[in-house]
Amino acid sequence: MNYISQINGFWKIAEDKQFSSSEIATYFALLNYCNNLNWLNPFVCHFEYVCQTASISKNTFYACMETLHNEKLIEYTKGIKNSKKPKVFILNLENKTKNKTGIKLRTEEEQNEEQKGNLNKLLNNETNKPINNREIYKFFSHLSISIEEVEKIKELGFTKFQIDEVLESIENYKGNTKYKSLYLTAKKWLNKERIENPPPTEVKRPMVY
Repeated sequence: MNYISQINGFWKIAEDKQFSSSEIATYFALLNYCNNLNWLNPFVCHFEYVCQTASISKNTFYACMETLHNEKLIEYTKGIKNSKKPKVFILNLENKTKNKTGIKLRTEEEQNEEQKGNLNKLLNNETNKPINNREIYKFFSHLSISIEEVEKIKELGFTKFQIDEVLESIENYKGNTKYKSLYLTAKKWLNKERIENPPPTEVKRPMVY
């Protein structure tokens, strides 16, 4: 697959279509994803990577994938929650026909193994560099927090219930677009809550003899 031909092919199709900015960003995020995998096609698609690269939400991602699939820019197989990731095949736009010659159908395990070590890992919100083996605990909009980061917060004395509550509050906060790190923001909010609403102090009653 030729990168330049794909880009030119996309813009030629876009002349007759009215793609949204999110759909355009999603397509080029997928193209970059495939390129980082040395043009492995089809490939297992981790939505977190595409969402962060394209700066879109999870719901927008799924809507854009449907549009790109319907417009015959990609072939898209939906994933199954907690068991199977979505799979994407980028159609060759050089001649607007798909060339599957030599494509080997892989199982989910084989595909993940083949992709291991490539640049398809999540991006760190602070450094914008790939992170290896980063397991996501919660993700929304442009923010994400890993399981490891949640465990670090627990070590500060906060419960899972408290962490989940503050993460939900941040997600619903209209000004969350200004935040760059969900981990640091959650810590800050939790510490502020602890200062403003300290746990009740146990009152010692006098001994009665």
